[in-house]
Amino acid sequence: MIVQGLTHHERLQVDSNACVEVIRAAARALLKQCHPDKNPDRQEWAEEQTRMISESLQALTATEAQAALQPAADASGGVFAEDFEWPLVSRADRLFQQAYVNHLHGRYREAIAGYEQCLIGAPRNAAAHYNLGCIYEAQGHRRKAQRAYHAANVVTPGYRDASRRSADLAPDHFTVREVSAGLAAAPA
Repeated sequence: MIVQGLTHHERLQVDSNACVEVIRAAARALLKQCHPDKNPDRQEWAEEQTRMISESLQALTATEAQAALQPAADASGGVFAEDFEWPLVSRADRLFQQAYVNHLHGRYREAIAGYEQCLIGAPRNAAAHYNLGCIYEAQGHRRKAQRAYHAANVVTPGYRDASRRSADLAPDHFTVREVSAGLAAAPA
């Protein structure tokens, strides 16, 4: 699962610009998979994986804050430089990351709320629309899912398979419905 010689981000299977919350959530998920109690036949391997994941988590969470402060401290001799640009993540991106983590962990109510909050700040986020469609479809809300997939396709044409999913969920307007009861005689 985790190979020696990888960077800490690669060990935890997160993007290099992932926020601390996403890093911690990814580490928790990997720790659950590699826990020695879940792998009794591979006890030594599980302990090694757990040690490496914990080591990467500690290194990334300790250096995330230090890395942001270090260039400014070096440039100004310990005082922040006025022209220093903080590596800020927008509120919409942070909400999307938190919603995505909730989505992965099966907390769909929190994920829906997070994606909707994200879309308030960044309405052109096709991934948020698409992920909302996936959740709605899994919960059986076909019309909401169809609208979300359609929005993802409008925002970014050709995004994944949003247009196909939207078309599959669209109601057929020209379906012939069978009438179970026969025509009643009209009163005279």
